[in-house]
Amino acid sequence: MRACAILLLSFVACAESGGEFLEELRELDYRSFARAPGWATPRLPDQGGPHGAFLDMYVNDVVDEAVVAAEPLEAWPEGALIVKDAWADADGTDLRFIAAMEKRDGRWFWAEYRGNDDVVAEAIEDPLCTGCHDAGQDGVLAFDLP
Repeated sequence: MRACAILLLSFVACAESGGEFLEELRELDYRSFARAPGWATPRLPDQGGPHGAFLDMYVNDVVDEAVVAAEPLEAWPEGALIVKDAWADADGTDLRFIAAMEKRDGRWFWAEYRGNDDVVAEAIEDPLCTGCHDAGQDGVLAFDLP
């Protein structure tokens, strides 16, 4: 019984909880990342997705370098990070969601936060996210693998 409790505590200590990943994203200054392919214009109208009416999408160097290299990939590389700001308005004054996905150990870690920082999801292979994203190439719907 004691071993199970220690294992459970270890798991909980290693898991994301309560918005730590959002703070990491802000520390990385994700809005200074390259814009995702096809998302160069700020606050493009969403194409009917669940996140918001207008979107900004950013990718870290891992994704940007893979796109620029244009080498065929079957999956995004480890450390790939994609972050989406979802706005209710074209002026970018009403932030609805921040959604992010990061490739960890060959799987996607999904996170979504409301505009007030409330956690909607923070988990590896979260069913809330994979339910839609399974339709994309390696979980990405907004742009294709090179």
